[in-house]
Amino acid sequence: MHRGWDLPELRHQIFDALGNQARNGSLFQLARTCHLFSDQALSLLWERQEDLIPLLKCFPAHKWEEASVGSFRFRSSLKVEDWDRVLQYSRLIRTFRACPYDMNLDESVMQSWIMSMPLVPIMPNLRVLGMRSDSNLFPYIRFLLGAQVSTINIYLVGPVWRLAGLGFIASSCPAIRYLELEDPILEDPGKNEESIDRVSSVVTQLWHLHTVKTGSLNAAAYLHLSRLPHLEALDGDVIEGVFTPLHNSPDAPRFPALRQLSLSAESITHVTNFMAQVESAPLTAVGITTRSFSAGPDYRAFFSALVSHCSSHLTSVRIHLDRTRFPRDTAEIPGSAMTSDLIRPLLKLSNVTVLHLTAPLGFSFDDDFVVAMALSWPKIETLSLAADIYEVDFHSSPRNPTILSLLSFARHCPNLRHLAMAVDATNVQTHHPSLSSWIIQTTLESLNLLHSPIGTPVAVAQLLSSIFPRLLAVTGNTLGSGEVKRLVEDGRELSAS
Repeated sequence: MHRGWDLPELRHQIFDALGNQARNGSLFQLARTCHLFSDQALSLLWERQEDLIPLLKCFPAHKWEEASVGSFRFRSSLKVEDWDRVLQYSRLIRTFRACPYDMNLDESVMQSWIMSMPLVPIMPNLRVLGMRSDSNLFPYIRFLLGAQVSTINIYLVGPVWRLAGLGFIASSCPAIRYLELEDPILEDPGKNEESIDRVSSVVTQLWHLHTVKTGSLNAAAYLHLSRLPHLEALDGDVIEGVFTPLHNSPDAPRFPALRQLSLSAESITHVTNFMAQVESAPLTAVGITTRSFSAGPDYRAFFSALVSHCSSHLTSVRIHLDRTRFPRDTAEIPGSAMTSDLIRPLLKLSNVTVLHLTAPLGFSFDDDFVVAMALSWPKIETLSLAADIYEVDFHSSPRNPTILSLLSFARHCPNLRHLAMAVDATNVQTHHPSLSSWIIQTTLESLNLLHSPIGTPVAVAQLLSSIFPRLLAVTGNTLGSGEVKRLVEDGRELSAS
């Protein structure tokens, strides 16, 4: 063999060039080519696994059989010496994510596996573990966990008693950095208290967490998280009354490293109470989702609390109000579109670059407020003010900005690339005084007109193309928006030619 293959840099380039071909047999062929390639190829082949069967097939061939794909069983009992080849390759596994359809392994297979297991970690170098709690493997999760595991992702489904396996996480993996215990059931307001307590118990025993994504937690868990010095991201559900102990906690800064916060809650009031707990956090991104309607003053109180406690570093805000529980008949929805008075506190977010606000009936404000937004958010890159019900009656809103209000964004927001906002485009005044000074904004790429009523598509397209010549996409939910899209695209192609 040529001596050039002794250069590790050359071999690394070969494996890097394979890219996604690593799963189609190329690595297997390299592993059998020569000793120089074998170690690295085998490491990559075993690095990520999605079920146990490849590992179980490393037992002596006379010990097992596979009647059909995914149907595996042992022919005879296993001995400690049968594990030599299994352990040789299991140490190469860094990521194990069991597929939802994983392993039709019956109880006898798992029992034989466990009963013969040597007193050493099965996957000693495992870093990432992911599975569902209804997996056949989940009751045996403790045999996969090890001191080097830093990321755990478990989708919690099935009866509560299956969550008992969570108790081994803290004792077996004290150095976990990323913890995701996601449960669709736990996201509902009537959650089982036992489930919440089991998940919270795991959280309160982990001291090195950087990222946490869970359903609901109890007060003790939130208090514990508030004291962690390295927690940077928190995604959870807020239940009523969970914050009382936090108010009585010591004066030490809470969430001192938290930069990303995502909360869901039944009521916006629950989220408002939480905002006081992150006053010392250097938050840069906030995402909020609520499930039920609230009164206007409650929304304004939340926006005020958000600005009061988080405004200095905040660059990204995504708020989806009353997302999951719409009455089927829009006439049954209480209140009306969200007015400028309610969202006015957000004008103090001078550093925001991404702002997504979604309310059931959208927003109601005039051209003056659009000017105020453009002046207040000079760094804005993405702005979306949308309704969650597309069939909303636009004309029921008391005040609507005209399409000429978009000139304010052209004047004051040079970085704006994506805009979604409803305007009144029924009467486009191409000779309006505000158009006397030529304004061109060359950054805007996409414009969503949402439920904007459109009078003359040709006039709307001409206005948009003159102000935003680099506009690539125009969308909307009303008659005329499709024609505007076509005209803008045709005009752009004509200019390019």
